Amino acid sequence: VLFKAFGVYLVLVIANCIAIAVPLILADNEYTGWESFALALGAGLGFLIALFLMACVRERLELAQVPPSFRGLPIAFVTAGLFALAFLGFSGLSLY
Repeated sequence: VLFKAFGVYLVLVIANCIAIAVPLILADNEYTGWESFALALGAGLGFLIALFLMACVRERLELAQVPPSFRGLPIAFVTAGLFALAFLGFSGLSLY
């Protein structure tokens, strides 16, 4: 429903929010040049992976037998919530 109203502009708004958030995070934490590059690259790749996974799940849900009351936006919110819980597990990880 929201995508039909905004079309391609919804993806552009999300991308702009990410493009604004990354420099704000970098300015707040005073990263070096390489750390800034790694964070920006990781944010872009993470966004790409999240979009890809969500698209794959939405394709599978189109073929699944979803109850009528959950079709459309409700199952999208449930799916997004499950993804949020799954990605929340990565928040405490430290690579070094």
